[in-house]
Amino acid sequence: MGNEKQNENEDKKQKKRTNYVIALFLVAAITLSFFHFLRYDTESAEKLVQAAKKEVEKGSELLQKVEYEFYTLREIQLEAADHISPERNYASQSREKVRSILLDLDAAEPAFTRAEEFLEKTERLRLPGWYRQYVDLQKEIVQKYKEYCTSLRTLSNNFTVYYTFAEYYLTGEQLMVNLMNDMDRGNDHLEREDYTFACAAYDSALTQLKEAQRVYATASHLINLAYMHDLLSNLNYLERALYTLSEAAHQMEVENVETATFLADLGEKEIESMVSMNKLQSKTQITEWYKSNITNVFEKIDALKSEIEELNNQAKVILS
Repeated sequence: MGNEKQNENEDKKQKKRTNYVIALFLVAAITLSFFHFLRYDTESAEKLVQAAKKEVEKGSELLQKVEYEFYTLREIQLEAADHISPERNYASQSREKVRSILLDLDAAEPAFTRAEEFLEKTERLRLPGWYRQYVDLQKEIVQKYKEYCTSLRTLSNNFTVYYTFAEYYLTGEQLMVNLMNDMDRGNDHLEREDYTFACAAYDSALTQLKEAQRVYATASHLINLAYMHDLLSNLNYLERALYTLSEAAHQMEVENVETATFLADLGEKEIESMVSMNKLQSKTQITEWYKSNITNVFEKIDALKSEIEELNNQAKVILS
């Protein structure tokens, strides 16, 4: 009887020890689980952030190079009658330069896309609040750089339009110089009663005019200026005037003075119908376009760079 009671007490003690051990295991397991639940993936996130920052650095260097190249470009002196050829050559060279600059811009843009992808991978990681804020700032920086890319691409497109316009416009200006020389030559022959040569000179002027109309019209499609509309309208009057002058010279050649006089009067009326124009209008209007489409874009880029600098400073404060 005493032995049975002793055995029963031993069983109870053994059961208590077993329960105690099980409880310890449960506490340890719960503690480990809780620790795992609270553990942050900051180290993994930091690797992704550093990879993103390397891509941003690569892209940023290319963007700075692109921006510098754009700053080396200048406005065209469209009203410089004595420098038409050099200015036209500069416009052509600058247009080609813009095309080559675009290669660096094309190379920069994918870097920011890759940076964005690295940062997006941190979304599935468990991070402390302060580090999540740091990552969010890095994302904002990448977005600002993408806006920077967009602004530079806008700038390249606008420069291309501007320099192409300048090429066509200055080609038209040179044709007008040639036209006026032909007209002067025709007038001189007319005064000397060299009607055959006068006809040839006027016909040459008419050919120059038609080509000028074509290139000015192309320029006007690129940049829509009120001055260009007036210019093209005047060229239509001038075309009719030149045609009648040429016909008048033909009539004088066959000694049909009455018809020649009538045609000359018609030509004079066409010239009188031309709108009064001032080269200053052209300069003012194209300067306004340049400011709106190029200067203002440069200013936007400067603002974006300031925003990027501010975001970087905020990120440094979080890490300090």
